[in-house]
Amino acid sequence: MPLLDCLAIGSSAFDLLLSVERVPRSDERVSASSITSGGGGPAATAAVAMARLGLRTALVSAVGADDFGAMIVAELNRQSVATDRIQVLASTPSTISAVLIETSGHRSMAVFGGCIAAIDLEAIDFSRIAEARCVHLDGNNPDLADAAARHARALGVPVSLDGGNIRPEALQRLLPNVDIYIPDEQSVARQLGPMALRDACRRFWEQGPALVCITRAEHGSIAFDGETFIEVPAYTGVPIVDTTGAGDNFHGAFLFGHLAGWPLAETLRFSNVFAALCCRAVGGRSSVPSLAETRQHMLAAAKV
Repeated sequence: MPLLDCLAIGSSAFDLLLSVERVPRSDERVSASSITSGGGGPAATAAVAMARLGLRTALVSAVGADDFGAMIVAELNRQSVATDRIQVLASTPSTISAVLIETSGHRSMAVFGGCIAAIDLEAIDFSRIAEARCVHLDGNNPDLADAAARHARALGVPVSLDGGNIRPEALQRLLPNVDIYIPDEQSVARQLGPMALRDACRRFWEQGPALVCITRAEHGSIAFDGETFIEVPAYTGVPIVDTTGAGDNFHGAFLFGHLAGWPLAETLRFSNVFAALCCRAVGGRSSVPSLAETRQHMLAAAKV
């Protein structure tokens, strides 16, 4: 029996989040109404989401040998994500994100860090992928994602890929070894150019993944399994305060439903609700719901 439900591989970061009326223009200063800090990074946040839902997760990543790195690892430990596979790099600072959150809930972000790019690939024991029921990757280090996907394919372990901010040439290399591909709508436009979303789903599916899902923020999500398109609207039962980490949390929820063997439509509804609940407070992990709370909101949505 696998020791893990999911092995997440990719970026982990420290987020500093400021709530502002609007993002300042060049050479302009604005006041912040609140400040929040916490862990971030696509793979790391997805791992936290799965752990919150009761799955056994671990993270392969890298942090710097600094105070921020120590805080990143400490929070992951508190969230029950196994951190024994995280490399601590003496020569590279930890990844830090400065996030400005507008009153609309939208945000702007500046990211410092090449920590995940500096990870030592030769020090990673990719054979341990066999300990997991699935692997979840982000594309912040395409070489790392490619190596992990190839090893997972050889070991027969399904691979999920977060499609955010992956360049087209890197994506071409990755998709043949990916089983589940989940990009956001903006990344799809950068990767394929202007295209109807159903056509985009089919184009990605033709490159290898058995399942493609595109997240659309306030417009919900659409998925394609090679035969059927399923579109599910966003959940509007809670106020949206901050969208930081919404996609990352969606990925964690999606893998939870997928590993549970749920029908695709139910997995999409669950993931939309879960991601919306994660936007109730500032910070990508500040309001991650439990399984019971997510189910309650799903029932409430079904009655509307």
